[in-house]
Amino acid sequence: MNIFKAALMSYRFTKASKLYNKHQYDEALKVLDKIDAGATYDAKIVLFKADIFHRMNLLGKAEKSYAKFLRYELQKVEHEGDRRYLKIYAEYFLEQCLRKSNSKLPKTITLSSVKAFEKDATVVTKAEFQTV
Repeated sequence: MNIFKAALMSYRFTKASKLYNKHQYDEALKVLDKIDAGATYDAKIVLFKADIFHRMNLLGKAEKSYAKFLRYELQKVEHEGDRRYLKIYAEYFLEQCLRKSNSKLPKTITLSSVKAFEKDATVVTKAEFQTV
């Protein structure tokens, strides 16, 4: 990836994050759709979209996106600590979606267990996918 393309991708991901933080979810999704990234960022984009769908209460889309991330995208994340953290992060929020649809489902993953894996992730990944 050349430096210009990397800078543009980083700019767009940051822009999408800012829109997300302002609850401008539709706009954030549009920005994410414009990113032409490498494998690790392709995976993070799928997970970010899952988070946005979850926030928009589009549970079906969120569930599919979390499942897609876990099934097809997770292995693209190169850093081992990021991969472990994002795996439990996605599993936790997928479970939250499923429990919104069916409150009788047991809670198997706690937020504290997600936070335990957070310590091994890179600073960038922790900033992109916060558990607050």
